[in-house]
Amino acid sequence: MKEATDTGAEIVGDARREAEIYRGDNPRPLGGYLAVMGIYVTVVAVATALAACWPVPTSSSSPTRRRSSRPRAEPEPGRPRASLAGR
Repeated sequence: MKEATDTGAEIVGDARREAEIYRGDNPRPLGGYLAVMGIYVTVVAVATALAACWPVPTSSSSPTRRRSSRPRAEPEPGRPRASLAGR
């Protein structure tokens, strides 16, 4: 059991030494990273909120020409249909 305690203490000591080396003179070396992540999260949150409020186009509100729901009038018997070439 003493070996496990010694090994655990050794790992903790190594981690603390590594942290001291990484930290150097700066007491909070991750502050810059946290600031960047905070800005990123804010931008993503604003974009998500705007996307949620933006209307989603549906087939009935598309900008293309919609077809009429009423049936076309049939030409009188004996008269040819009007050509669409002149439109």
